[in-house]
Amino acid sequence: MSCERHIPALAVVATLLVAALPARGNQPQHPVFPAHLSDDQVSLLKGDIAAVMQLSPEKIDEFVPARTGHYNIDCPNCDAGTPQRVGWQWSVDDPDHLTCGYCGMVFPNDQYLLDKATTVTDATGTVHHYAYYEGKDGYKHYLQMHVDYRKKAYMENSVGQIARLYAATGEEQYARQAARILNRLAEVYPHYNVHGITDFTTCAPVIYDLECLPTPADGLQPVPGLAKDLTGYETPYPYCSTLRGDGIDNWFYDEMCPELAYAYDLVADSEEFDKLSATLGKDVRRNIEGFFRATANYVRTFPIYLGNMDPKLITGLAVIGRVIGEPEFVHDALRRVKRILGWQFYPDGIWREASPAYHSQTVRGLRDCVEYPLKGYSDPEGYTNPQDATHITDLDAATAVPMLQESIDALDRMRLPNGHPITVHDAWTEVSQGESVSQVRDEPIETQLLWGMGQAILGLGRGETGLQANLHFSGAYGHEHADNLDLMLFGGGFEMLSDIGYTHTILRPLATGSLGHNLVVVDEEDQEGADGYLEAWGVAGDLLRFCEARAEGAYPQVSQYRRALAAITLPEPGAYVVDVFRVQGGSQHDWLVHGSADHDQQLDCSLVLEKLEDNLLPSEYNGPLPWVGASGQGFRTVIDGVHVLYGLLGDLRRAPGDATWSATFSYTEPGIPALRTTVLGQSGTTVYAATLPSIRRAQESNAEVLNYRMPTLMVRREGPELQSVFAAVHEPYNGAPQLTSVEPLQLREGSAGAIGVVCRGDGFCDYHLFGLDATSPMQAADLPIRATARYSFVRTHHGQVARMVIVDGTELTFGDTTLSAPPAPAGNVLAVRRVEAGDDEDALIVDTPIAPRPGKPHERVIVEFGDGSTFGLAVREIRESTGAHSLIVLGHRPGFELSTAGATATQTHHPHRDMPGRPHFRLANVADWERE
Repeated sequence: MSCERHIPALAVVATLLVAALPARGNQPQHPVFPAHLSDDQVSLLKGDIAAVMQLSPEKIDEFVPARTGHYNIDCPNCDAGTPQRVGWQWSVDDPDHLTCGYCGMVFPNDQYLLDKATTVTDATGTVHHYAYYEGKDGYKHYLQMHVDYRKKAYMENSVGQIARLYAATGEEQYARQAARILNRLAEVYPHYNVHGITDFTTCAPVIYDLECLPTPADGLQPVPGLAKDLTGYETPYPYCSTLRGDGIDNWFYDEMCPELAYAYDLVADSEEFDKLSATLGKDVRRNIEGFFRATANYVRTFPIYLGNMDPKLITGLAVIGRVIGEPEFVHDALRRVKRILGWQFYPDGIWREASPAYHSQTVRGLRDCVEYPLKGYSDPEGYTNPQDATHITDLDAATAVPMLQESIDALDRMRLPNGHPITVHDAWTEVSQGESVSQVRDEPIETQLLWGMGQAILGLGRGETGLQANLHFSGAYGHEHADNLDLMLFGGGFEMLSDIGYTHTILRPLATGSLGHNLVVVDEEDQEGADGYLEAWGVAGDLLRFCEARAEGAYPQVSQYRRALAAITLPEPGAYVVDVFRVQGGSQHDWLVHGSADHDQQLDCSLVLEKLEDNLLPSEYNGPLPWVGASGQGFRTVIDGVHVLYGLLGDLRRAPGDATWSATFSYTEPGIPALRTTVLGQSGTTVYAATLPSIRRAQESNAEVLNYRMPTLMVRREGPELQSVFAAVHEPYNGAPQLTSVEPLQLREGSAGAIGVVCRGDGFCDYHLFGLDATSPMQAADLPIRATARYSFVRTHHGQVARMVIVDGTELTFGDTTLSAPPAPAGNVLAVRRVEAGDDEDALIVDTPIAPRPGKPHERVIVEFGDGSTFGLAVREIRESTGAHSLIVLGHRPGFELSTAGATATQTHHPHRDMPGRPHFRLANVADWERE
């Protein structure tokens, strides 16, 4: 066996002291958290832990070895599993072996000998040799460490079950075995080495040879503070590191184990601890409580990052603090709850990463902590916390942090009509997790505006005949994708245009990159992580939903990057979407839509398509296709100046797209509706029909990830200082589409970028005019239709005008019928009222007189700040203020405050920007007329 000495990564002083300090006078009355089991649960648990109850102290020592275990170990025989989710199988019946969940190989074995070792010294001076097999690229497969991890994890889980049985039965045999296991876990803790992963791309395991910080004299490691406030501070341990902690990434977030503290709490008052103490000649309770204290102190050496993993820390601090009688840990937990809610959530209650998966993880973790370990806590009599100068009595944390429930409720607004989370940014789907697609609920499909995060959800109809269009325009604040102005479409009970969502496979760059989303890619580059902003919003009864957003920051070379959607109810149950995407700048525009990532589909096109033998990479490119044979998360997307993700486009067919054409995404499974997309022609356009890996159905298997494909349409335009207007109509249908034709409405008057669309069906015709703003004049060339508006709509039945709608405009005329609207009230925001600041209501005081009235359904006032960002705030009521001023009463918090002089607006929630200048407001009108 060859051997290497691991070089210390950091220089840190002293040794780890895990022994508990002398009693602090705050010992709680156990159990702090009682457990209650039914007779059936007791019976089941007795069966589950029968084998553990037979283990001798020597066997317990064997199952909890005095050396480090490691979770994050890849299989050396296959590249199927991602490093974080290999799917190892382990059984207590064969505790010294592992089986790969993908290839089925059993380890350790003679084929992959653990013939090398990393040598490190623990805090007690003991030298450890961690054997490994060296795989590709120097990856160290510490398979024996994973065996050790599994054994210890089995014992940790078992001690919780044993403790609950003691609580239910009072039988001392259970307390005796629990005391032995807990004491062993505490005894071995000083023998653990700091370990973790090198980075989040390769996830390669690493073991550090570094000394640990000593336990402070008062037993409390001080917290460095908020990471955002620290300059030049270096954590004493690597960010992705832990001592005890296991779990994915072997991260400090898993260092504390509240489950073990709960177990100790249930048995701590048993006389078996006194007996074991006498036998071993030491205070076993002190030893175990010192172990818990040391895990909390390890965590408290890190800055407060206020990330999506923080609820784990908060729960651990709260539980350990209450079980060992350390009030500072409980106060620390509550301070962190308040800080994360006040700093890391958008003002609409959405978690800053804007991913339903991480929103759910964060708020549910906070909720569970607030509703259980923190609930009802009281400090010891006479105690005042030195950090926050407070004394807590009968804590009601839900009242102390009212935004928590609002954030919990916000999660339900981020769902598809079938209840699945919207796949925004890094969001898992049911299919990627091995579950089936749910049936759509027979309920109205709601319209939502997540105004702080940046997501317009346009809902029409109900159930299987309804439609939901999502326009995404949030920024990049962790777990983000390059996906500004991404379109996701749900109709007929299924996803029609998909966003892949989350993956840790080798194709993560496709899932996160711009090419994998339904948007326009400029110059074959991924978008930069900029915010998008709402431009306009309008709702007209049950007929129409309109929104427009912009995101010029996505590409520095563009002067215009904006998308408008109009969702329209059809005469028979059903709906469609008119989609207008304007881009100016750059030399290549690729408009993309991707079909279902959950089911097989075929793509049929009205164009005669030429089959291509090659991929879309440059003919002179001879570099690698890095996903072939790759393992780990991802690869470089740009090699020798070439965006290699375009090489994933397969089954390529091509045709000119100068004239209007259509394509149909049809499911190969019977009974599932189809989607027809009609695209208005543009000069110099090439249409590509292709497929891309859909990823979800591979269920995180690298071996399978290239085997599942989804149909893709790409419309490409090329030229210097390019200006494009991509206009499309998307109609989900079952049986036959209601729209019989879609064609451009030629304009003889209109600004560059203005466009008209005509959608015809049996007995009806819909006319859409898209301007650039409220003052855009548009006049059809061959029809008596004109408008001055950002968007206007006319529906005729058998040639007679039946419905007219203006969104953000003043006039719409069709023949002899005219719909007029007054100019939108606009001006400056003079002051802001905020309930959170002690005011009676949330409101804007503006310098423009507006007639008093109630707010209209779904009405929004667009507030634009000095940096160009916007908020779309819900209007509850308009009242007179003083003089020529008006009061716009809001349906929620404003999300900003003004400086005393009004020269600066500051966001009160994430991302907490200071924006120079006085904000402007615009109360865009929606005029709606229907023939009786």
